[in-house]
Amino acid sequence: MLSRKEQEQLEERIKDVQARNSKLEKMVVQSSVDAVEEAQKKQRAAEKKKRIAENQVKEVKKNAENEVRVITTQIKKR
Repeated sequence: MLSRKEQEQLEERIKDVQARNSKLEKMVVQSSVDAVEEAQKKQRAAEKKKRIAENQVKEVKKNAENEVRVITTQIKKR
């Protein structure tokens, strides 16, 4: 059987461990949130790059079509 002082010390240690566990759990949750936010940020950046590339392809295609049209018109005038 534990003395009153030993019992109080044990209870205090239990409270300390519980407090540390709680802090660690919060850190793990925050770390997970941060990881998700970072992944979402990278996803948005990748989607933006994709849109930019697609727009560049459309612009190049449009310019090429215009050049073909101009050349075709010039050939027909000969």
